[in-house]
Amino acid sequence: MKISNESEKKYLRETKKLLIGDSKKKNDTLKAYQNEIEEYLEEKPNATYDNIVEFFGSPSEAAAEAAAEVPIEYVKKRMGFKLWIVFGILCALLMWGIGVTAAVIDAHSSTGYFVETLAVEEEYENDNIQMLTDALSTEENL
Repeated sequence: MKISNESEKKYLRETKKLLIGDSKKKNDTLKAYQNEIEEYLEEKPNATYDNIVEFFGSPSEAAAEAAAEVPIEYVKKRMGFKLWIVFGILCALLMWGIGVTAAVIDAHSSTGYFVETLAVEEEYENDNIQMLTDALSTEENL
């Protein structure tokens, strides 16, 4: 069904945002509301959004009425799923925090990798200089 009235579109859009349940249940509920609103608009074609809210109740009231028909098992299942998602996100953040903390502690307690590298390079340079000096003195003695 095509929605022609802007007030009807607004009411159904706001109601849809507040509905709970699976998509089939939401669509069935919205179609039922749409049919009722269209019947109302046939009787009162110049009805505004406020008139629709006055007659049918606010979108939140309509969604609450529809939510009363949703089985409690569905709501519990959805809540449990959301809790697992939140739990997973918190675990991931905790692991990330531990990793960052370990990296910071490791960087802070480092003895200086570059100092050792420079010492090795200086030792290598000193050996080369000593070898060159020995070679020159040997050549001078010949």
